[in-house]
Amino acid sequence: MNFFNHLTKARLLILIFLAAISEYSFCQKTDSIVLNDAVLYYYIYGSGKPIIILSGGPGQASHAEDDVALALSKKYQAILFDQRGTGKSWTKPMDSSTINIEQAIEDIELLRKHLKVLKLNMYGHSWGSMLGAAYIACYPGNVQSFISVDGGPLDSSMASAVQINFDSKNQLCDTSQYDYWSRPDIIKRDSLKAKYELEKIVMAPLLYDTSNWNKVFLQRRKGNRNDLMHELMLTSFSKKFIPIEKDRKYHGASLIVFGFNDPIGLTTLSQYLRAFPKAIVAGIYQSGHFPEIEQSKHFYEIINAFLENNTN
Repeated sequence: MNFFNHLTKARLLILIFLAAISEYSFCQKTDSIVLNDAVLYYYIYGSGKPIIILSGGPGQASHAEDDVALALSKKYQAILFDQRGTGKSWTKPMDSSTINIEQAIEDIELLRKHLKVLKLNMYGHSWGSMLGAAYIACYPGNVQSFISVDGGPLDSSMASAVQINFDSKNQLCDTSQYDYWSRPDIIKRDSLKAKYELEKIVMAPLLYDTSNWNKVFLQRRKGNRNDLMHELMLTSFSKKFIPIEKDRKYHGASLIVFGFNDPIGLTTLSQYLRAFPKAIVAGIYQSGHFPEIEQSKHFYEIINAFLENNTN
């Protein structure tokens, strides 16, 4: 029995090690924007038309999306951006005065000016979609195209519905397993295994096929989450949602991608359609919150077709 426990732990360590060593292996350039109270890092993959990729969370480091960056870099210049307080990007002080939705929007505008790009092409996943939409609300003329993948709620009217749908799927999980791995003695005996199993149970509702969990785990571990940034940003966003209204002067192209089995993206679809009434909509069957992993071939066919038609 001990042998198998050690074997399982070794496999987890290998997964985490592979994620760690690959984190910065494939980008062609790492650079930063130096400010008085912060340093903001970004990473460039490939060449061509630039596409800013905004990761989820909030609080997730940008390399959680490096699989998307690598795929898009075959034809475009994909740029990962560590949002303030994530990855290598830091700020002082680390509190609500520096971590808030207004500052996050201005950081994207700083990046646009730093890169000397007239109009951005933006890709956002989950929280990244929320942030991208909030940026468009403030700077509608600075965006050429926007891709939203399983976006989170844009204002408080949909936040509770998302939580209810997520909780309803969570009820189908094995609560006895959650209780077991939450026990203090089990965590003390093997904290690494307990953390892995708990995250696996909590994240299960976001997947269509839970056998894909290791792929999701490995990808997410490439960009660890800053829990303090997560809490500060969610608090800020809950106090000041930034709605996108039909009469805003955004004339760029939009693509809304969602998994039919995602309790988040499917719930918020109507909200994104109100915000972007001229958007192209693509639902992906047999996919949850991570279509780039669960249905990668179909996902990239959709993304590449949109980019080819809207980034010239």
